[in-house]
Amino acid sequence: MPRSVLGSERIANRTETDFMLLKLNPIPLNFDIYFNGWNRDNNLTMVPPNTTYIHHPWGDIKKISVDTNNVIIHPSALNWSGIFGISPPNSHWKSITDIGTFESGSSGSPLLDANKRIVGQLHGGSTVLNQPCKVTGAYFGRFNLSWDQGTTPETRLKEWLDPTNTGAITQNGYARPAVQGFAISGNIKTHWDMPMEGIKVNIGGGTSGSVYTDSLGNFQFINIPAGGNYNIKPTHDLNDLNGVTTYDLVLISKHILNIEPLDSPWKIVAADVNQSNSISVIDMVESRKVILGISPAFSNNTSWRFLPAYTIFNNPTNPFQGGLPPDNISVNNLQTNYTGADFKGIKVGDANNTAIGN
Repeated sequence: MPRSVLGSERIANRTETDFMLLKLNPIPLNFDIYFNGWNRDNNLTMVPPNTTYIHHPWGDIKKISVDTNNVIIHPSALNWSGIFGISPPNSHWKSITDIGTFESGSSGSPLLDANKRIVGQLHGGSTVLNQPCKVTGAYFGRFNLSWDQGTTPETRLKEWLDPTNTGAITQNGYARPAVQGFAISGNIKTHWDMPMEGIKVNIGGGTSGSVYTDSLGNFQFINIPAGGNYNIKPTHDLNDLNGVTTYDLVLISKHILNIEPLDSPWKIVAADVNQSNSISVIDMVESRKVILGISPAFSNNTSWRFLPAYTIFNNPTNPFQGGLPPDNISVNNLQTNYTGADFKGIKVGDANNTAIGN
């Protein structure tokens, strides 16, 4: 199953060794991740054999390259040309990779020693002409120089990787410790109080996933990491004809003509078939197409809409006034079990509450 996290915040960077420290957006609890260690030993003049670097050349799937010999300090300046500048002498490790290679997109790859500790990050390199698999030099900015050579916290690593100033020279890698998790739960019923079974409920924000409601309309997400911000949103878009008949057209028509207005703001929202935040003949046309089988589904709406159960309409005779509330529930800084993620379902096109709630 593909697993990815989008988005990050830049914390620190420095041109000379070409490092950049990023803070990722929250990583879901069910991602089995490993935090690499690091080694900032200033006395290190070479890195023993069997260093590796892990990279995604050209954005391709992960590749691992290996140097079975010593990695040495490159004594000369490195001219990266143009806007990329010049790195000073002794600022990079030089690896002549003998298993695997690198390509565009590999830069930034961590150079790991045999103890899985980062000692540098790939800046660039060279290969034999017309033989891209034969590396003549892969150059990695030295981690120990990235550690404290910058003049501010935004140009060095030490304040971020050793925030309590322990003075540690190395840090071993480790699997992410178990994170305390809580439950987020709720219930989904139709707005006329019928439990809705089999409704898909999605969670987003600090984690991602989905569950389905049981026969009583209940759902629960478990082991959700503490401290995160989350949003809960149900969806159901099947069988648009469910609960929609010509009698609904009659009721909607009477509402439009003000002969017999619909007696509930929830019914008025249901009558807004084209999701225009108003009730008009166009909504009747949309419903009639589905009833007659001309259209298999509503053209601009889902079969069901959901609003938080605590929704109060400021104007029950015109629930669209001021805009409808969000169709999700936000849970911020989760610090305990949250049990109030309740929703009411609105069957689009059903003005007399005859739909089956699943």
